[in-house]
Amino acid sequence: SSFIEKGLYSHTVYHSDSSLDSEKDKYYQYCDKMFPWLKKIIGFDAILSGNYVYYYQQELARVCKKRKVPFIVLHKEGIAVQDRFTELVVTYTNKMFIGTKMLVYNEPIKKALLEVEIAGINEDKVDVIGIPRLDFYFNEETNTSETSEKVVFFSFHTQDKFCYFVEDEDKLKEFQKRSFE
Repeated sequence: SSFIEKGLYSHTVYHSDSSLDSEKDKYYQYCDKMFPWLKKIIGFDAILSGNYVYYYQQELARVCKKRKVPFIVLHKEGIAVQDRFTELVVTYTNKMFIGTKMLVYNEPIKKALLEVEIAGINEDKVDVIGIPRLDFYFNEETNTSETSEKVVFFSFHTQDKFCYFVEDEDKLKEFQKRSFE
């Protein structure tokens, strides 16, 4: 926010709005100067992000690419009704991927990402890894009475996300009500 003064509120215009170019360049220069100090203090070998569209990570990803430090993205948007993956991918895209690798939950989300032809995404850059920590809860060998009493809580805004999980409108309203309660 110190560099993007024009009030950029959408990740979707970051790479297409040329009026932001000078501001993006200033932010890039800052990230590039800050990067060696950050690396020295923290001592990392790679950067892991939670999504590829966050506009505030685009210049950092460019710096990583320049400095040959892997910028790995865990694309968290892969739990949905499979018929809606392409719609989901189009919704959460800024039409460019700068990172080294994108890790996704499943083959259908990988297929959807490749089908919409996002610049920077190709077969070699996308790997399916499954859902972190979820395997444990579905693996019969580890599902003992101790683990069956555990609760997995997924927190998100129901109106944004449930529409990708549930197609039945009545069930959707029921889930939203239960989530609110």
